Amino acid sequence: MSCAEGIADCDGNAANGCETDVYGDATNCSGCDIECSTVNGTASCSAGACAIACVSGFGNCDGNVGNGCETNTKTDPSHCGSCPIACSSVNGTPQCTNSQCSTVCDVGFGDCDNSAITGCETNTNTSSLHCGQCNMACVVYPNATAPCTGGACEMVCKTGFADCNQATFDGCEETLATSSNHCGTCGHSCLGGTCVGGKCQPIDLATGQDKPWGIALTDTQVYWTNQGTTGASGTVRTRPKVGGTASTIASSQADPRGIGASAERVVWANHGIGATVGNISRIDYSSGSTTAVVWTSNQSSAYDLLITTSGAYWSRDAANGSVETRKHGVATGLTVAVDQASPGGIALDTDATVYWTYSNGIRMGRPSLPYETIATTTDTPAFVALDATNVYWTSTGATYRALKQAGATAQVLTTSGSGGRGIVVEGGHVYWCGPDAIWKVPVTGGTAIQLATSLQSPRDIAVDDQFVYWTENVASGKVRKVVKQ
Repeated sequence: MSCAEGIADCDGNAANGCETDVYGDATNCSGCDIECSTVNGTASCSAGACAIACVSGFGNCDGNVGNGCETNTKTDPSHCGSCPIACSSVNGTPQCTNSQCSTVCDVGFGDCDNSAITGCETNTNTSSLHCGQCNMACVVYPNATAPCTGGACEMVCKTGFADCNQATFDGCEETLATSSNHCGTCGHSCLGGTCVGGKCQPIDLATGQDKPWGIALTDTQVYWTNQGTTGASGTVRTRPKVGGTASTIASSQADPRGIGASAERVVWANHGIGATVGNISRIDYSSGSTTAVVWTSNQSSAYDLLITTSGAYWSRDAANGSVETRKHGVATGLTVAVDQASPGGIALDTDATVYWTYSNGIRMGRPSLPYETIATTTDTPAFVALDATNVYWTSTGATYRALKQAGATAQVLTTSGSGGRGIVVEGGHVYWCGPDAIWKVPVTGGTAIQLATSLQSPRDIAVDDQFVYWTENVASGKVRKVVKQ
């Protein structure tokens, strides 16, 4: 049987002819027995082509009517709610529930804008607004920033500020450049001094002094010599370390230089000036006296001096000078060494060995025994100090150390602040006077730092457990101290 276009004999019954509309029959669409899919929808045939109307919650997302409405748009994260909508997989695992997108975020991320489109857009390990979890903002405290690190808020002080009280409520409360209690770093107090640029500034103990030279300390007092500028106009002065004012304990001295002090007595070296010959003078508090007397006469060019519980040692810095000693209560002294070329600074070891500088090196000796040369240098040594192992000295070209033994090798600690002035060793560090600054370096060498700058010819130096003390050897000079750093 021949049927016209668009119809066909699909039931095989010639009696009813070409009974089927293959252009509109969804069970015989475009031909007999070609059935349109009804999976999750209602099928139709139009002009010989299958179509489907999906039921709610399903969609023909692959565009293939042959498999009907194959996609469950209520649960498929790639087609959530409708075929074109894919749930975001940014930093998480997408999910579709009841046609609504959501994302199970990876650890360290969050959907903080509540938008399924952007997924888990926020890194909760680093976001200061969402630190550790969404909407957990880091508090920004005074003088600080508030970064989020590893999901935890931090308080990071801005440059020049610090949280010295370890209390977050007031942030980084200290300005390290100016805080006298936390100068440069937390806990570094200037102990009464000011802080400028993160460094403790010197405290003036005495001003307007007439060329202050030597300095010595007791537990409570500071003593120093003033050379004077004309004739025998030198003085010896003292003041408490804390509080009080300066007073003169000896006047009309002949260019006093080195000084030693204890609770029992004060002893100093008068270098001599003009017709006045140098001497060693003292005030013996242990005998109830407060009057200065000449203790050892005819000591021209008396220079550096130190005291012990039993006596004193001093140098005489003439071209053909000597190192001398005398015990308290003994009428005469002893000579440690003679014919020394300009002996300068002296130091005493625990075994009573005396160390001194001379024109080109360091020597050591004892009374009535031959002296020995420890080391020589090409520059001019000045002052000397000791610790348990080494001898240290300043010179015109460097600060040195050497083992305390004859024939040792001079090692340069630093060339910073060289100039041949006072030196002291304490607590693993060497402190010394440079031409215009106070310096410090480890006893093993390394980087030298300045404790005080813009000074006027610092000369002699001393330390206690808190401060470094020094004299500034100019007319209208100063006696000053600064906190150790």
